Amino acid sequence: MLVTQATPLVLAWLKDRKTVDPEALSSALPRAATHGNAALFDALLEAAKKEPNRNERVRLLSALSYFRVPELTRRALGLVVGSDFDTRDALIILRTALVLPETQSLAWGFYREQFDTLTQRLRSDELGGLINQVGNLCDAAQLTEAEAFLTPRVKQVEGGPRALARAMESIRLCIESEKLHQQSVRDFLH
Repeated sequence: MLVTQATPLVLAWLKDRKTVDPEALSSALPRAATHGNAALFDALLEAAKKEPNRNERVRLLSALSYFRVPELTRRALGLVVGSDFDTRDALIILRTALVLPETQSLAWGFYREQFDTLTQRLRSDELGGLINQVGNLCDAAQLTEAEAFLTPRVKQVEGGPRALARAMESIRLCIESEKLHQQSVRDFLH
């Protein structure tokens, strides 16, 4: 779907949910948000606040994590620890922002700043998932930071040490994969 078509589709859907095919919306939401402005962010946020259906609300919250303007990324991340949404619903924002290269460093900073707050809001059986999210990092410096930051904290988390070991292994594998493929990508691009 072309970026130019995504925003009008999303805006039409926000006015009348029956006007846009659900499959088209699945492609349109992230694309519109990726190139979206504050007005679109606010429209999606208001729709999420009013949405009674949990799955639709999570879809809207997920879209908020695709905005690339740092101020909007910060606002989206703030919703994870804010009072407007259940933390478990809003956690999709952090999860997605940690995956996207354009938002990863902001999300990683937020993760470290808010980790202790998040552990208070999640059930003990959900904390392993929070720890696993750092497995989306792919940088030696982040690996060191994650290990230093989480090692003392995971001891109090049910299954925490195992979740941390899996996350660290994911980061190491990503780093090795990048090293392995770096030259072939350079060769291809030249």
